[in-house]
Amino acid sequence: MRPLQQILASLCLLFVLCSSVYSATSEWRRLVLVATAEANMPPLTQAEIRKAYLGVAIRKGGYDIIPVRNVTDPLLYEVFLQKIIFMSARKYEHQLTNRVLKWGGRRPARYSSLLLLAKDLKQHPGTITYMWARTLEAVPGTKVVQELWAGPVN
Repeated sequence: MRPLQQILASLCLLFVLCSSVYSATSEWRRLVLVATAEANMPPLTQAEIRKAYLGVAIRKGGYDIIPVRNVTDPLLYEVFLQKIIFMSARKYEHQLTNRVLKWGGRRPARYSSLLLLAKDLKQHPGTITYMWARTLEAVPGTKVVQELWAGPVN
């Protein structure tokens, strides 16, 4: 085998090995926006979702959008902040605090219990939150409004 062919063969083997290691340590997940099953809420743009979670009043499809934070899974919260809000948790908390102090309003509620989160979604049409698509089954009375992101997570 010539040297160039050996190098190419080695690179191909390295690529295959790296790909298999990456896929073995990464899990593909879907992040979805969720509301109560009774709500006929239209999809929101990413800008509208971001604004709502930063405390800006949003009205869409006849609903006053009420964002609530799902902090039942630290990885879920981190992915939501990075991929949708485009901020770290520290920066996001800082932005929320500044907005409330300057303009009033309130911070989106935080839920560390899926049962309490489902109860709030059901009681207040227009309430939205985010979760992994596979978690949806554990939250009765909810439906996917739209997919927000899909990809591998470690």
